[in-house]
Amino acid sequence: MSTQNVNSLWSLLNKIRGQMDTNEYKNYILPFLFYDVASFKVVDLMKDELKDEDNEIGEAARQGNGIKAYGNAWEAKNEDGELIYREDLIDIQKEKFGFVINPYYTVEMIMAKASGPSATKYFIDYFSEARAEFEKYCSNGFKNTLDVVNLDNKGLGNTEEDVEQMLTKLFNYTADLARKDYFESKSNKDALGDDYEELMGYFAASAGKKGGEFYTPQEVSELVAKLATFEVENAKSVCDPTCGSGALLIKAAEEISKHGGIVGYLYGQELNANTSRLAKMNMCLHDVSTENFEIVSRDTLATEEDWMQERDFDVTVANPPYALEWDNGDHRYSDERFAGYNALAPKGNADLAFVQHIIYHMKENVGHAAVLLPLGVLFRGNAEQAIRQAIIETKNVLDAVVVLPSNLFYGTGIPVCCLVLRKDRADRDDVFFIDASNEFVKDGKKNKLKDENINKIYEAYTKREDVEHFCRRVSRKEIESNNWNLSMSLYVQAERNVEEHDLGALFKELDALEIKSEGLKKKINSQLGLFGVTERFRVNDELANKWVDDTQVIEKVQEEEDKPDFDF
Repeated sequence: MSTQNVNSLWSLLNKIRGQMDTNEYKNYILPFLFYDVASFKVVDLMKDELKDEDNEIGEAARQGNGIKAYGNAWEAKNEDGELIYREDLIDIQKEKFGFVINPYYTVEMIMAKASGPSATKYFIDYFSEARAEFEKYCSNGFKNTLDVVNLDNKGLGNTEEDVEQMLTKLFNYTADLARKDYFESKSNKDALGDDYEELMGYFAASAGKKGGEFYTPQEVSELVAKLATFEVENAKSVCDPTCGSGALLIKAAEEISKHGGIVGYLYGQELNANTSRLAKMNMCLHDVSTENFEIVSRDTLATEEDWMQERDFDVTVANPPYALEWDNGDHRYSDERFAGYNALAPKGNADLAFVQHIIYHMKENVGHAAVLLPLGVLFRGNAEQAIRQAIIETKNVLDAVVVLPSNLFYGTGIPVCCLVLRKDRADRDDVFFIDASNEFVKDGKKNKLKDENINKIYEAYTKREDVEHFCRRVSRKEIESNNWNLSMSLYVQAERNVEEHDLGALFKELDALEIKSEGLKKKINSQLGLFGVTERFRVNDELANKWVDDTQVIEKVQEEEDKPDFDF
């Protein structure tokens, strides 16, 4: 979908929403969009694979009827009644995409058989069959992806018939728009992925406080990705331990690829099972092969299995949940991720526990990371002070602190910071501070990073030069003298915005107000006199007589000031 089509779809949702919040429709629109595109991709692939066949299947493919060719090939049998192509077709799709779309359950078939006057099946029944077929053949990476679609949700309508009609309408409308964009924008492989991201933004904006749980605004993701991938030529592995919808992972990979680098593997963890499914769909819509990503639904801070303990990453990006409660019992000291800091993150605030997890899994002497966190991690005392000290002094991985503007995220207006971490700092003992709290433009009720803001922050980080009131390189010794407090105000002095005033103009305005005040008093006294009421105000007649109306007051004052002090 183009932006116009995305807006059109969003307008439709706002019109048809019933007992559900608009945000809840994401569990239908986004999976349907994924299934639409998956179906289009499979039919195109099958057409290409079959067009050289010297039979009616190849002829159908050459004539442009990919669906007919695919269906015929799926059912084709030899003289002994054995299927000729099916296993090969399944293997080709699984190797290419990680999933298989049965020709009987392509988008076109679902629309033909489950909607309109010639419908032969109920949509709910037909999509249930399609989902079962998808599950039957897909790789582990896509297992349970379509489970996010609840076909029995009574919020879609008051009766079973209402629910059926609503689901049919949503599926058909999404399919129509996805088809337009898929075939019109093949030259831009990320067009559909961009649509998906744009829709995620709409859903996040409508979700209130929950919006930030699954979505990081695209411009913030871009900045974090840039900071994390600076001086990274290639990355065998990129990780987001709290990946939400996967936007940060994709942005990081795009940044490396943009400069000619090679990205090997994307790995994401997400506690919310439905959100992890959205991340898998996002990967597919951005043309990330199933062999090149893994999204798992698990608790990042839980005790790790052996297979995870052995992993390390070239690049890590993250926007973990803020002020999360976690289990910080003494048994955590035996977990290598949290050992060597002389403290554990507070029970009611796991912010720095996520940072410790990230540091542990950064590739030694190579790893880069950028993490979004609330400002409290910079200055809170006790255990968090001890952890900061270890990060800076013992681990020596903190490369930069960037304070960002407030009100950038959905669901919260709090200001945040980005900690840039690197494991190739053996020759550095400083931290670079950037105060970007004023780098934004207003965008409705929210603040937004524009390209010029992002570029200014990124350029400052890459140059690592002091700029008054904006950024400064600070020695470890100075940070130690401040008890490992990383508050921006300790290191970068904010510019004092002293508003300049024209005192002459201000005095004129004051004189005008005094004249108006006396004039109004006189007028009120005059009106009260008509009713035989004693004068209420004492009036300076000299000033009162100068008042005519609001538009002439300033002029009268100016005339008085322009008179010379003597006569010729």
